[in-house]
Amino acid sequence: MITVFLAIALSVPFFGVIVDLIGSTTITCLNFILPPFFYMCLSDSDKTRKMSVLVRAYCWHMVVVGIFGMGLSFYKVRWQLTYQASNAIDVIKC
Repeated sequence: MITVFLAIALSVPFFGVIVDLIGSTTITCLNFILPPFFYMCLSDSDKTRKMSVLVRAYCWHMVVVGIFGMGLSFYKVRWQLTYQASNAIDVIKC
């Protein structure tokens, strides 16, 4: 088991960036985008429960903020990965 973990750790040189990349996409979806979107879908499917305009506007606000945050964090992680990869190539050339 330790050998498998060692092989994974040695095969991925920038493990922190990979975790940041996965986290930037999944955490923002799970916290900001999906809950208000599913709440709107569920309240629209139920005919006895109506959603006010302010609640619907707040839900769409959370979806937009989540998409913006996901794009911003994805850009940051992509820049960080490019920066670390270029520094690794410079170290190898020396």
